[in-house]
This record gives sequence, C-alpha cells and structure tokens, in this order.
Amino acid sequence: MQRQNVAEVEYADWFLKFCVSISWRILTYAIQRDLIVHFSEAQKRESTQALARWAQFLLDEVAHPGRFEQRLVLLGAIGRAPKGRQFQPNVNRYFMRSVDVDLANSESSAFTFAKIGPFALFGMIEFVERWQGTKITANGGTVGPRQYELPRGIFDYWMERAKHHSQSYRKISAAQQEKLVADIRFNPERFLNSGTFEAMEHDVRMFGRDAFWNHKLESAADE
Repeated sequence: MQRQNVAEVEYADWFLKFCVSISWRILTYAIQRDLIVHFSEAQKRESTQALARWAQFLLDEVAHPGRFEQRLVLLGAIGRAPKGRQFQPNVNRYFMRSVDVDLANSESSAFTFAKIGPFALFGMIEFVERWQGTKITANGGTVGPRQYELPRGIFDYWMERAKHHSQSYRKISAAQQEKLVADIRFNPERFLNSGTFEAMEHDVRMFGRDAFWNHKLESAADE
C-alpha cells in the first residue's frame, strides 16, 4: 500500500481521548438503537463493559481504556490486492477519501469503526489476532507511514465497506449528480488538484472505465 505524502506526526495524551470519544459515540448510538442484535451474548457483555470503561476514561476516572484499545491505520493508494483477495473498483477512493462509520463483529472479534479520509479508527471490543503497529497509547506517540500487521479479514471487511459506499453513491438523485458535474466544470483546476481526483486516477489505472458507475461524472472529469 502506498501512503500519501504524510510525514510522521507526534501526538499527545489528548489524542487517545479524541479517539475514545468517537468510539464511545458509535457504540452508544448502536446500543441505544439495538443495533448489536447480531453480536454474541459474550460480545454484548463486552460491549457494555467497553462503553463503561470508555466513559470512565473520558471522565478521568481511569488512566487508560484497558483492554478496549484504540487502533489506528493510515491508509493510502493501493496497487494490488493481497493474494487471494479481490478489489472493489472504488478501492482507492474509499481508502483515501471516504468517511465511514460502522459496528462490526465476527466469531472472534468486535469493534467500532470510524474512517475519516485516510484515517481508519477501530475501537476494540473483542479481539484475539495481532494488530501490530496500530495502537494509540495514553502517553502519546506517533502517527505516520509504517508497516502494519492486521488480521486478514480486515481487507475483506474494507472491500465490503467500499462496496457499500459505491452502492450508496448510486442512489444519489439526478439533481445531485448534475450539481456535482456542474461544480467540476465550473472549476476544473480545483478538481484536478484535489485528493479525490488523485484517488480516482489510481482507480482508473487499475480498472479503466469500470472504475466509474456514473459516466456523466466520467465525462466531466475527462473535459
């Protein structure tokens, strides 16, 4: 995976609280709306404990989130899938530009997920596999390009989220689509210098016309 031109940046203790506050909001929303029905009974109990521990940490009642850690991955342009895996044709736009929120689980893991551009944040509720190079610590640290060791299932999870985003964009109304096209045509230089265009270029190199679901937008980008 090719990271964008981002230097390593130091963070202080406030950053962990910022991450925990995002995970706490996602899990609170999910529990209040009964969106964890697909969790196992053990994962539901862990979710309740995670929510309580995160709240204690945010209120300075404990020094760290305990086992309910925050894990951060910095994403960037990608040119090939891991062996045996397949891409979604919007993979780079998803990795580099999208905003996403989710609550996910498998038989052995559960987490909240928040993605803002290239920053992918996991609020760990239950996990057993290695997430090397991702932990946000209470005493500060650094965020930047590095090698990560992630569970193999995470790539498949990201591809499902990319597919979900593509399907959501397909539901954009005709009026909204026309507005997007008009904005590109009004200021093409701004669009050509944007991170969105850079991500689109990566997808086009990999998938050609299949990278586009909306050929009106494709035509506007070509002008």
